[in-house]
Amino acid sequence: MSTSFYRLRPPITSVRPEVLGGHTHVGIWVNHAKSGSLVVRNEEWDQLLDSLTSEECVIHTSYGGTGVGVNVNDLCPENAGDVQVVSEYRQLFTVGEVRNMRGVKR
Repeated sequence: MSTSFYRLRPPITSVRPEVLGGHTHVGIWVNHAKSGSLVVRNEEWDQLLDSLTSEECVIHTSYGGTGVGVNVNDLCPENAGDVQVVSEYRQLFTVGEVRNMRGVKR
């Protein structure tokens, strides 16, 4: 099993969703400054996230077996650990969180 992680579309540097009832309130940061919020129905969150995510894969994980654990292929090692990325399963992580998966056993 493997997972690819993608960068947010520049100049967006961070998104922070908060589910409140039937809606998701999404804070949007542009160049590390909060630029505003969007409110979408919960079922629209995945579509919104897809529109904010680039096609540039910046980090990739795969399982190397019981002796190795998780392999992390950092395609952009210059990225700071606080850079936010989106998994192909639409989960938000920081690059640092993904890097910390290295060697984790199941």
